[in-house]
Amino acid sequence: HRLHTLFVPVRATANSNDGRVDSEGTGLVDAWRASAARHGDRIALIEGDRKISYRELDATTDRYAAELMALGVSAGDRVGLLLPRSMCCVMLMLASAKIGAAYVPVDGNL
Repeated sequence: HRLHTLFVPVRATANSNDGRVDSEGTGLVDAWRASAARHGDRIALIEGDRKISYRELDATTDRYAAELMALGVSAGDRVGLLLPRSMCCVMLMLASAKIGAAYVPVDGNL
């Protein structure tokens, strides 16, 4: 699957932070980057037989974040994820956070 088939960007009409990204170094992404630096080669995610390290997860989510931005997603946007619970879903959640966007899980059964 290509990334653009896995998410739907939704422009926010109102943001409590006016689209600003937390610059104080206390957010989710900073905590993630610190963990990735500390635990680089340790296993971060397991799905079936597939295992991915913190370092691999960090690099993969950086690529996903770049692709999201290339598709027009920016800080303050919401990214709808219509995916089952999976490694890919976790990666897109983190990629969204890395660019300052919020992820919105969407229930496909609605």
